[in-house]
Amino acid sequence: MRKTLITLALAALLCGVATCAAAEGARITTRGDFARAFEAHADALEPEFELSLSYAMLEDAKSGIDTWISDLHSNCGIQDFRYSFDDRRAVLRITDIEYRVAVRLAYAYRHGNVTLTAREQATLQKAASIVQAAPAGILERERYLHDTLCSLVTYYTDNEAYDEKDQAVGALLNGMADCDGYSEAFYLLCQMAGIPARFQHGDTYDKTDRADVTHMWNLVQINGAWLMVDVTWDDADSAGTNYYLYYNIGSLRAGDTHIWNGDVLTVSWAPEGGNAFRPAALAEQHAASEAQAEAIIRDAFIQRHADSVAFTYDAALAIGQDKDDPRLGSWVYPTGVLRFSWKTGGHSVAIIPTEWDTEYRIVSNDEEALSYVQYVNQAGLRTFSIYFAGDYGRQLFADNLAAFRRLEGEFGLENTEFHYSTEAQRITYSNASFITYFRVCRSDQEIRAWISELADRGVTNFALCVPGSYGEALFANKLSGLSAVLAGTRLASNPRLSYYTETQVVRVRDAQYWSALVTLPRYDMDRVLRQQLQARPDALAVVTDGTFSWNENALQQLGVSAHCQGVDTYSYIVDGSRVELHNIRYVSVPYGLVDTEEELLEYLRECRASGRTSFRLYCGQTLYEVMSANNFKRFLSVTSKILKNAKDLRYIGDYCMISMDNAKYVR
Repeated sequence: MRKTLITLALAALLCGVATCAAAEGARITTRGDFARAFEAHADALEPEFELSLSYAMLEDAKSGIDTWISDLHSNCGIQDFRYSFDDRRAVLRITDIEYRVAVRLAYAYRHGNVTLTAREQATLQKAASIVQAAPAGILERERYLHDTLCSLVTYYTDNEAYDEKDQAVGALLNGMADCDGYSEAFYLLCQMAGIPARFQHGDTYDKTDRADVTHMWNLVQINGAWLMVDVTWDDADSAGTNYYLYYNIGSLRAGDTHIWNGDVLTVSWAPEGGNAFRPAALAEQHAASEAQAEAIIRDAFIQRHADSVAFTYDAALAIGQDKDDPRLGSWVYPTGVLRFSWKTGGHSVAIIPTEWDTEYRIVSNDEEALSYVQYVNQAGLRTFSIYFAGDYGRQLFADNLAAFRRLEGEFGLENTEFHYSTEAQRITYSNASFITYFRVCRSDQEIRAWISELADRGVTNFALCVPGSYGEALFANKLSGLSAVLAGTRLASNPRLSYYTETQVVRVRDAQYWSALVTLPRYDMDRVLRQQLQARPDALAVVTDGTFSWNENALQQLGVSAHCQGVDTYSYIVDGSRVELHNIRYVSVPYGLVDTEEELLEYLRECRASGRTSFRLYCGQTLYEVMSANNFKRFLSVTSKILKNAKDLRYIGDYCMISMDNAKYVR
């Protein structure tokens, strides 16, 4: 038994010698090797470990260990630890290691052999629910984790409030965290989602005063490249808004605002990030000049109606180096933004409008412009602006605003005073007023319907716009087309009318209307006129039924028909398709308008009853032809029981008139 123990002790001693020899052969000789070895032990979640150093490294470490390890332990996810040196063995011993919560949670998720508190278990479950909802593709997956964290967490600065602010627990369960908490949560989500992630510890500085501030962010491996993600600085703390200034960027841009110790990096951080590592929706734009920066902003807020815009820029532009950089305002305000927040970093800028001008609208077509002006009118606004976007706006503002003035005619404005910026494609109206009675009419039928409505309401002042080629045709040849259309309405001739060729607007003042407008068919003119003239009006307006025009023959026929209805004299005005009969005077002797034999007899009975000795009968064409046949044989036969001396009658065939003086009646 004793021999066995001695043998075992000797074997152990021999093994120890071999172990030392092996350790001596693998001793750490550079700081890079030191960092990688340190991280390898931390990745295994070892509670303590030793690092064997070369004797030269041992002396170097003893004089500068605090500098070496201050960033390294944080990058490896170690919260706290103790260290000591074994000079005899040239070993650095790391003990009492306290790992970050996110590191332990990620390890537990992979291996499951870590004791967790109830809060930590709840955090792991919360993280798992987020990861399960993430898309499949790595670019979309990473963005989902980033955006979810931004929407879930609010930056918290009170160091005394609670002790979970610098943990994934505080970020995911409480929704409040500092930069450590943001970084822990993003690290945990990425690790669980299969995206390699690391912590990065360092300082940041403000561009204006370069004040250093201790900070933590993450490195993630996307498509083989290690890139920076700073969720804390990407979170704008407003729902649905993220900056993406520090999202998958390389060390060159990160160095613009972040400081880190390159000696402790355990991965090769790519110098450039960019669109190759972003989803298409997050593709970065780049401005090499102020004009390009302004164009990017206009495109975002005017063309795409975006809620925010971010882009990179050449270092020479130095956008935002001055906290009150006036250039930003000169680019943003012409898009209708009243107030905005912005953030710069890594040669990039993000702009987020916080208040828009409610009296300002960006439009991309005529329909949107007209809809907004209608809203302005209904809302009673007096000052408003419109930005006409893109190629649409450029077309409107070309040729001294010719196209815009055509569109403006459809606005229905009382006054047309405005200010405009051709460069910004913006129109601003001040103290605007609208015509009370206004309508856009695109056909003859619409004009006639509008004026009929106005006539019924007794409106005397109004305006209408006749846009496009239709309006051009109406305005041609001294408004001959418009006159022809108006002639088909109840609007009296020669109104106080003004027109504006630029806007194709017609204004009418002190309008007068006909109570009715009579439509005459050429081959039934007598009957229609007879119905209208029975009330003995002193004026009448008539229009053709479209089958004929008012040429000399038609006007002569109208005169005959009028005289057939007892009209003695009248004056007339021809206005397109309309003829207005004015100063109508009727024959002085009694007359009757008759279309049937019964009406003729009834009229003669009235004459007999009243003792009338002179009369005139204006017969309908058909009745006259029957009565006058064979020297009025039918007339004499029909009237024999009423008239004694019917043979003394006179007649005018052209007027279908039969008259008699000194009439004698059968009693």
